Amino acid sequence: KGTKYKVEEILTDEQGAKFTTTVSYSVYDEDGTVTETKTESGTSHSGTLIQDDEVIVFTNKAEEESTAEGEVKVQKTLNGREWTADDSFEFTITPVGDAPAFTTNTVTVTRDSTDYTESFGKVTFTKAGTYKWTVSETHKGETIKGVTYDSEDRTVTIVVKDDGNGNLTADTGSALVQTAEFTNTYKAEGTAEL
Repeated sequence: KGTKYKVEEILTDEQGAKFTTTVSYSVYDEDGTVTETKTESGTSHSGTLIQDDEVIVFTNKAEEESTAEGEVKVQKTLNGREWTADDSFEFTITPVGDAPAFTTNTVTVTRDSTDYTESFGKVTFTKAGTYKWTVSETHKGETIKGVTYDSEDRTVTIVVKDDGNGNLTADTGSALVQTAEFTNTYKAEGTAEL
């Protein structure tokens, strides 16, 4: 019935390392009718040509991309007095390197903020890596009388790893939700007669 040929597909990435994928193929009879459909997973797939005019078609099915969500918050502590309705502190966040940018890059913490905390929102990670952002207090160039501002920027780091099953998670010692903390101090100015 003719010569048999074995055709094999070897799956490698750009560096030549083998990786796993899934391929589906159909088995036909002499009349061209599909008699069986098979699915294989592995680093290579193979089929056999029996007739000279037969064709083996490999259809690779891409696996669903794994993602993870990260969130960065900022928390303000005000020492020296209670918060007032007029207290307002502004913060910005800037990505470092290839860290994804937040849609909202500026938030304002007020007395009405839950736990004096606001969130910049969430970002999506599509691969493992170490991601960093710089959080700064800007106070719009304005200051509150008697308040000393925390002028030191904070670097927030989220380390994402592949858990070995194709899922992205926070690495040991890291977390997908991080909070940058700032402390301002109030001290009354001037003198008072007793």
